[in-house]
Parts: sequence; C-alpha cells; structure tokens
Amino acid sequence: MVVVHISTMPETEDVVGERFPQIRGHALDQRDVTLPDDAQGMVALIVLAFERQAQSMVDSWIGPFERHLCGAGRYTYFEVPMITGLWGRMFSRFIDDGMRAGVPEKRHHNVVTYYGNFEVYSSLLALEDRGICYAFLLDKSGFIRWRGNGYSSPEEVEELVTMARMLHER
Repeated sequence: MVVVHISTMPETEDVVGERFPQIRGHALDQRDVTLPDDAQGMVALIVLAFERQAQSMVDSWIGPFERHLCGAGRYTYFEVPMITGLWGRMFSRFIDDGMRAGVPEKRHHNVVTYYGNFEVYSSLLALEDRGICYAFLLDKSGFIRWRGNGYSSPEEVEELVTMARMLHER
C-alpha cells in the first residue's frame, strides 16, 4: 500500500481567522449537536470527512490530539462524517447504527454525523477534494485558528498541539 501525504495548502489558509460555519448533526450517543456552538469555551479540533476511505486520515489527526490534550483541560474534538444525497438521509439510522457498532462507546459523543447538502461547507471552507479529510482547530469562540488536510505529518501534529496549547492559555 502506498501512503500519500497531502499537506496543508497555502491557498486554503484564507479560512484561518474566520468563524467556523454552523453544522447541525447527530452524535452517535443520540444527542443533537450544533458546531461550533457545542464546543464553546473549549479548544476544539473538528475533522470533516466525506468518504469512508478517509478514516485513516481522520485518525491521523484525532489520535494524537486526543493523546496529547484531551485528558488535560478544556480540549475536545469532533469527527464529522458528511453524508449527502437522498440515500444518506433515507438510511441514516442504518448508517449511524453501523458507525456506532464500529466506534468505541467512549467516542460516541465525539462522532457527529451530518446528513444534507455540503456544497455550502465546501465553498465556505475551501474543501476541494472529497477524497481527503479536513482538520480545523477552533479557539474557544469558534474561530478557525489552524487548518490541515489529508494525512497528518509529525510536524503538523506538533504544530497542531502547540497551537492548541497556546489557544487554551488565552
């Protein structure tokens, strides 16, 4: 298997400093969640993915963030599968049940499925390639302070963790 690293692209930096757009979804623990509102007051990593094949990319961001930060203060993360189309809405219960079975229960509150049109998010957040994931670090007020995509690199993880700690202290 060949792993391709796709790093943060300079042209997408323009979303840094913008407020993260509101996304309403349903967590695997059965709660309705509105982002970034439900992360208010916390430094939050939000990772959006459009395809199942991006899961290892998602994990490359969330795993280190959780290990380094989530036990130590006001940090949280959300994995947001973005599912579109009539089939997604029609089979949302089955999709969520399948995800619930495959995700450890302690993480059910961190996985928030969005069913609906994601074109507006693609435009607002400069999401050009649906084959990769997109990671956004939000400050305590819901503003994007850092962005990455694809697989994380050790350097990007270090940058993410350093930025998150800095935002926590503000």
